[in-house]
Amino acid sequence: MIDRNPHFTKEEIQKMLSAGIIDEKRAAELQAQVIQATAGSGSTIVQGTGNTVATGGGLAAKEIHGNITINNILNHYIAESGQSVDKAVLQKQITDYLKWVVDRHGTIELRGIKRKGEQVVQLDLETVYVPLAAKTARDGQRLSLDNVLPQGKHLVITGGPGSGKTTVLQHMAYTLAQAAVADGFILAEQKLGVSKPLPLPIFVPLSHFARYRRSLPPGTPGEQKTLAAFISDFLQGKQAPFNLPRDFFKQLLQSKQNILLLLDGLDEVPNENERAKVRAAIEELLDGRGDNLRMVVTCRTAAYKGQTAIGKGFREIEVLPLDESHIKNLITQGYTSIIKNDKNERAAKIDDLIAAIKKLEATRRRQYGDKAQPLITSPLLVRMLLIVHYSNNKLPEQRAELYQKATDGMLKPDYNPDAEIATRIGGLVGENENVHREMAQYVAYHMHRRGERQGREIDESGLRDILRGHPVYAQYTEDFIELTRQRGTLLEERLRQYRFLHLAFQEYMVARYFAEVIRSEDAIVRELEAGLLTDSWWREVIILITGYLSIDNPTAAAKFVRRLAGLETPSPGLSDEQRLAAAELAGASLLDWTTAPAALRNEVSRLLAKFFAEAKSPERRVEIGDFLAKYGDPRPGVGVRAGVPELAFCYIPAGDFWMGDDNGDKDERPQHLQKGLDYGYWLAKYPVTVAQWRAYVAARHKPYDEDSLRGAANHPMVDVTWYEAVAYCEWLTKEWRAKELIPAEWVVRLPSEAEWEKGARGGVEIPVERVEVVIGRDRFMVEPSIARIPNPKPKRRYPWGAEIDANLLNYDETGIGTTSAVGAFPGGRSPYGCEDMSGNVWEWCSTKWGEDYPFKVKNEWDVAYLGGDNPRVLRGGA
Repeated sequence: MIDRNPHFTKEEIQKMLSAGIIDEKRAAELQAQVIQATAGSGSTIVQGTGNTVATGGGLAAKEIHGNITINNILNHYIAESGQSVDKAVLQKQITDYLKWVVDRHGTIELRGIKRKGEQVVQLDLETVYVPLAAKTARDGQRLSLDNVLPQGKHLVITGGPGSGKTTVLQHMAYTLAQAAVADGFILAEQKLGVSKPLPLPIFVPLSHFARYRRSLPPGTPGEQKTLAAFISDFLQGKQAPFNLPRDFFKQLLQSKQNILLLLDGLDEVPNENERAKVRAAIEELLDGRGDNLRMVVTCRTAAYKGQTAIGKGFREIEVLPLDESHIKNLITQGYTSIIKNDKNERAAKIDDLIAAIKKLEATRRRQYGDKAQPLITSPLLVRMLLIVHYSNNKLPEQRAELYQKATDGMLKPDYNPDAEIATRIGGLVGENENVHREMAQYVAYHMHRRGERQGREIDESGLRDILRGHPVYAQYTEDFIELTRQRGTLLEERLRQYRFLHLAFQEYMVARYFAEVIRSEDAIVRELEAGLLTDSWWREVIILITGYLSIDNPTAAAKFVRRLAGLETPSPGLSDEQRLAAAELAGASLLDWTTAPAALRNEVSRLLAKFFAEAKSPERRVEIGDFLAKYGDPRPGVGVRAGVPELAFCYIPAGDFWMGDDNGDKDERPQHLQKGLDYGYWLAKYPVTVAQWRAYVAARHKPYDEDSLRGAANHPMVDVTWYEAVAYCEWLTKEWRAKELIPAEWVVRLPSEAEWEKGARGGVEIPVERVEVVIGRDRFMVEPSIARIPNPKPKRRYPWGAEIDANLLNYDETGIGTTSAVGAFPGGRSPYGCEDMSGNVWEWCSTKWGEDYPFKVKNEWDVAYLGGDNPRVLRGGA
């Protein structure tokens, strides 16, 4: 039966509803159109619009037109080709193409899951796809990735590796093709926000286009170098079942037909020169075609700049890192597809993995600070965790162990069509995957040695050269390549180009090679010292070496860290930069090794503190200070001991001092000799740090502003009210008295403005030697007996003198742009040894603000805490 209207049975309607092709509203509309067939088949059919579908006993198979402008495409091709074309045959070929798109892009693979003998689990795209968050690059407008197409005719989707860019294009191609096959315009409208007529989707990877251009012989006509020529060649070379004419796609792209061209991976074009040529080819294809040729291009954010950025009015949409709701949805959808029948098991797995990820991230925040980027930020990493969690019933806390579990799962040949090949590869070691793994890590090491520009991908010839150069692996080279082509595993093949599924797997396998093949801690470090310590391309590898060793051999891991840091016998000939890089990498390795010995952590932290004290430039001290914030700052007076802040204090003796500034703001005039301070006192050496503030919050206080907890541990706290500062001092007084760290009559409080200013600029007389004490390590001291001499600069404007200098304080001109670790500018300390009294952060004083100046300061602090809403004095600058 051939008709100009579609007919669906009730069963078909229910199937489309269950599959999500139509919604309940559309299903009800179709059910309302049910009529009894009169063709003698006895089947119930539904009459719709736009397609020709025959159903029922003995009737013809579906012949589908869909909402795509197929008639226009047909008529255009027939007119332009100048050939005798059977329209019905061409129509079927286009339909077959759409079905191929649905089949090709309708699933996502999970490798490494052992489910009923399956090694590669195919997850239905419709089930597992979760629209992620994005923002427009121009104005920062947030949107969902299922609402991208309405943002413009020509778009670039940028994001980090594994952020889901390719999956977005797959979803677009799959949804449009599926909508055409099922006459599901409403489906496309709801899921993609597109309007009639639906565009024809064409999905191609741009890395293949770059290789296609390189493979063309010299003298190739320019027309054959075009993107249109490549797309036609690429799609026709897929051995796909649609059998369209050889020039079909080329003709289509040169027309003004309604097409959505999905171009994946502009960043995967190997170098910037080639990317510029590919970008130019994209722009040339658009010339003269207006809005009929719609395009969506994907590119990693880091690569989308300079000659790579596309003109022609392309609008950039940036994929945002996953938030908790996205992670939860991805896990839920993944386990819904993996565990289909047991809802209790499924719910338990989902809850357990979500809880494990929260614990993993909480540990990371404790190690790196609250402002550290989360570890799990991309769909690829969620899928990796899903594989490990499902296969092992738990999630390792260490990244190296996490990668170990993931790679082991991907390499196992259990019940796989390619098991025979995998067995041959592992034949020398008990017919298992060990040789395969060793070959993969050998390849990873030699690829990584090629450097960041060339180390991400290797052609087949280069891969053969690497493997054939090994005395054992040479005989398995072709088996390894054949398995990679057919099945993938850790590597994937794209038109004879090979790369690891994610750079993280390559880095892990390189670390494994160091640990398993080079083995000697001394030999590993010697190789790293030969130019790799300061190369960011090797950073993750070095950290993962420690992680891998710590899984089964913590003693070796500790030896490696000590040797790397130079704690025993530093290697001669290393520059200061290399020595610092090695120490910092040792610290980063210990952060990743959650069960590392505390004594080793302390040794590395003390070594970094030594670098901090010896650093000649403030820029280097700021850098090392941030390292110390992550790894634990051992400097006295900066951190916390046994849950109680440990503060360093400098002694400020009694005596006269000059206060105010004739050249400053009117609130500081006139400068005058202040004779009121007839007592000595102790002033904190550093501003109160974030770590010390967190101890107070953990003990009893809900902060007014949660942002006060987010700074680096050894930076000064910010976003704290005056009342909170007062309450902190009262709490600290009680804690120290209870631990007998200060006498019962002593009190911790904010300084008055006069006390602060004398501590910053010095008195008429200053001590011959500075006197310091650390409360938390020592008992508090009474007023010391000290010798004093006349102050050579009693009227200094700043703690160091009269002139401001960007090397002496953290302020705008220093260029840091945020707070820095306390004590990072020792050249700006006061005559009494107090740090950061100019720059970094403003500091609260107890003194109430008054319009009259100068104030009476004798015993001022006795009344400073009286109530009222008077503003309080801030000093120090920021």
